[in-house]
Amino acid sequence: MQRMFSRFAVSLCALLVAVAANGQTIDLAQRGGWIVKHGQCVHCQSPLNLSQVLFVNDRSIWASAYFLPEGSGTGISTILRTSDGGDHWKHLAFAQQQSAELEPAISIVDAKNVWIASFDSGNATGILHRTVDGGRLWTHKPCAAIVALRFFDGTHGYGIGSDLTGAFFYDTSDGGEHWNTKALPLSHVQLMDFADASTGIVIGLARDDTGAQPAALRTSNGGQDWVKEALPGVMPGARPTSLARKDTKTLLLSILLANDNGSMLVRTDDDGLTWRTVANGPFVGPNMAIRAAVLARSGKGYVFYTDMGIGHGYVSKTKDDGATWSTAESSMSVSWCGFRETSIVCTSGMNVARMALDTD
Repeated sequence: MQRMFSRFAVSLCALLVAVAANGQTIDLAQRGGWIVKHGQCVHCQSPLNLSQVLFVNDRSIWASAYFLPEGSGTGISTILRTSDGGDHWKHLAFAQQQSAELEPAISIVDAKNVWIASFDSGNATGILHRTVDGGRLWTHKPCAAIVALRFFDGTHGYGIGSDLTGAFFYDTSDGGEHWNTKALPLSHVQLMDFADASTGIVIGLARDDTGAQPAALRTSNGGQDWVKEALPGVMPGARPTSLARKDTKTLLLSILLANDNGSMLVRTDDDGLTWRTVANGPFVGPNMAIRAAVLARSGKGYVFYTDMGIGHGYVSKTKDDGATWSTAESSMSVSWCGFRETSIVCTSGMNVARMALDTD
């Protein structure tokens, strides 16, 4: 998932200690209702951490993953896949890229059609990998440096990317063989979310005399035209980290502030026309680093965050669409959270944790 400008070290949580060594799923209802699948990466040379997971079904899952070494080094990122529900993951070596900061982009539309965009730093070019048979055979062709992908069917898809000259939106109508390019009024792009083929949001950085700061673009005609909308309370040096959609109108955007000022969470309820700060949660303010924030259609939501001042992790929960929050200390340090049918799904290390939304 192309959501992080900076990584936080991910440690395996005490919540997962009760997972059996043979990788079988254990119902941890007594530990907050989470069901955890403890996975392992087969023949992987680095201890990878799962990030975004994309389900074809309960057994066939694709995921982005990363490894960030302690101390110096940029790490690596790649794409993994499993055919046994997450017990064993296989590494797609051709999709590996040098950097844990930005993972390869991936989009799936069904069990057969998958696209991956990675960056070949040695040749300074993007590469689009495509399969039409579920991963048995792949084609590989040069493309722009795409950091986010979204296909709607076997032919129609969008992407975003940046280079030294600026930021761009790409669209294809032939499955990625050819792309149309449109310049965006941003200096850098990172996050993209489309409610449908017409209506979408792009988050990136806009530069002015004071420096670069997060900005939002919205389109209602499939990327032909874009309108920049102001984000509240952002300052130069802030960086967007994650974007999560509740429904066709509501999205949550996490932003990491500069100079150890912590994180902020902003929200739109009109698909990006206006944004407001979520100021009533304990996850905002100095030293608070939001790792993942999600909000379900039912109004239930979760924000996982870390108090970097003391090194403790927490989870805040809402049952009333963010009007009020309850908070508890959490030993689960997550990389990503999203939804799968009626459950929230989070990743931590090589583990996938799931909890039904009606559990708590």
